[in-house]
Amino acid sequence: MKTLTTIFTLIVISLSTIVNGQEVKQIIIEDNSGLLNEVSKSQMIQILATQKISVSDFLEYEKRCEYLFVSITKPESKYIVSLKNCNKDTLLVKEYEEELRLSSDEGIGLLLSKVIIGFVNPNEDLTYLTAQKIDNGVL
Repeated sequence: MKTLTTIFTLIVISLSTIVNGQEVKQIIIEDNSGLLNEVSKSQMIQILATQKISVSDFLEYEKRCEYLFVSITKPESKYIVSLKNCNKDTLLVKEYEEELRLSSDEGIGLLLSKVIIGFVNPNEDLTYLTAQKIDNGVL
């Protein structure tokens, strides 16, 4: 009887996660470009949290394949934002001109949020982010 109850509980938990879409995706961001500062990172974390994307500072190595890895680099005159899996395979890449640094901190946070959400949830409609931020004078 205890086994049956345990199985039933696991099924209910699994179904509620699937139905509610509450799977939280975890990412680790590696900024080798110096583009992110405290303000832009805070802005980005707040926006990502609304999309059930959690930014972690530490990796549990045993669970590394539950994470996605976002890398921000600046090899020359461009910023490159890439998404990698736990095997270090590059899944997606976006490039931005060096002038991106001239944006406000909030604008950088918003842009990187949109890029990461687009990477992780490609079917997500992000127009509300742009309209909201333009109204507030960020972009």
